[in-house]
Amino acid sequence: MKTNQLIIFVLFIIISISFPHDSYGEVNGKISFASGKVMINGKPAKNGDVVRYGDRVTAGDKSVCEIIVGDNGIMKIRNNAQIVFNIAETEKSSVDILRGWFAAVFKKRNLRVITPTAIAGIRGTSLCIEVENNESTHTCTCNGNIQWAGKGHDKGEVISAAHHARRHYKIIDGKVVVSAPSCRKDMLYHTDRDIEELAEKINVRIDWGKAEM
Repeated sequence: MKTNQLIIFVLFIIISISFPHDSYGEVNGKISFASGKVMINGKPAKNGDVVRYGDRVTAGDKSVCEIIVGDNGIMKIRNNAQIVFNIAETEKSSVDILRGWFAAVFKKRNLRVITPTAIAGIRGTSLCIEVENNESTHTCTCNGNIQWAGKGHDKGEVISAAHHARRHYKIIDGKVVVSAPSCRKDMLYHTDRDIEELAEKINVRIDWGKAEM
């Protein structure tokens, strides 16, 4: 009897370690690529390191970090970017972008992407964001559908894009003002290839002809 109980206990421990979520529904990420000065909570990070709920990840000057999220998402930061990884299987799941460049592709995941001036609600989509400073953020719905809103706004807008749709969220006179730049500027801060390369790493092909993943 004791032997059976020991076997069950050992199996429980193995499953607990292997399973990507903890008891609170948190989702771990894993660094799949790190180049330059990449830090997790102020400590040097490398390929294969686990990113946990609440971790702060930074990519320094001329540095790049890619994080695989579960089996259906990937995100990338570079060049003095910093994020807080708050991804979980709950309605409070989010990635907080404190500064810099961020891009992501998700096949299917409900979460919010939070910046100093804008908030995005996403499911399956690809996006790119540049937080220029605490008062100015450029966003792009690269492919898919995203619910965007300026911080402090009760209502936002659903942006559906087959091939990039950008918004600029800027604080003017204490309020977030939203503008839609001309199509010629929609590729600011990124290219099709930036998004395609991320998508390929989770076996996703971006169809630039339709607004869905």
